[in-house]
Amino acid sequence: MVQECYDWVWKLAGYLIFMTAVLQLVPGEKDRKYIHFFTGLVLIILIASPVIKFFTSDDLFVQFQDQYDAMETQVEEMLKNTSGLESVMKSQDNRNAEDELSENVEGGEPGGIQVEEIRIGHVSENP
Repeated sequence: MVQECYDWVWKLAGYLIFMTAVLQLVPGEKDRKYIHFFTGLVLIILIASPVIKFFTSDDLFVQFQDQYDAMETQVEEMLKNTSGLESVMKSQDNRNAEDELSENVEGGEPGGIQVEEIRIGHVSENP
């Protein structure tokens, strides 16, 4: 990290010396204005290069992608587990309802279903 900062400062100093030499060699003021503008743009890029390098780091992007993939996998597993729980709860509710129904019908509890008489056929056939 310190070596990278040292190299960055060294590049800036070398560029400033080079820029000053080029501006001294240009004879006309009109041409000097354009060269000064262009070298100023290059200087801005050189100063911003560590920031640009930080945001365009492949390692940072790969790390972010790995974290995203891991979170996506966790969400899919949670959804699978949730749908499994719903089906278990529905089957448990169905079993409870079947148990209650069989107790009410077979046990003859008050308030349950009781069958008195079953007639099949036409009314005129039965006496």
